[in-house]
Amino acid sequence: MNYFVINKPSNLVLTVVSLKYSPADTKVEKFISASDRAISTLDKWMLNNPGLLIDVGDLMSRSEYTADCVVLSRSDKSQSPASVPQRHYYREEQVEKSLDRSTTVSNWIAHHPDADVHDLSEFFGMGLVAAKAYLVKYR
Repeated sequence: MNYFVINKPSNLVLTVVSLKYSPADTKVEKFISASDRAISTLDKWMLNNPGLLIDVGDLMSRSEYTADCVVLSRSDKSQSPASVPQRHYYREEQVEKSLDRSTTVSNWIAHHPDADVHDLSEFFGMGLVAAKAYLVKYR
């Protein structure tokens, strides 16, 4: 039988495992039975979003088979989920633009032409000798 491995703190689907027995939940991981159609929905999403993990609620909103598996695996079957699972929209990881210190200092000197050694030293937290060397180099 196939199972989704869910990380309990984050509610993310980590992987799918195939086991002959019903696994016991741990403090960190929960196991939910997975149908072939639910796994194909997960596979399709993972092909379009490499390197990302999907929230189980998002997967439930994309596949009624996953929703059925989650609801049927609940210990309290008298209550149905209070709301419809919501989709989460992911964006690509934002790459932080970082300049090296030399470029940053030269840009600051260009924008502050009347700055002296003490201004540069105070703004960047550098020594007076280093500030003087930057001023000589970039003026």
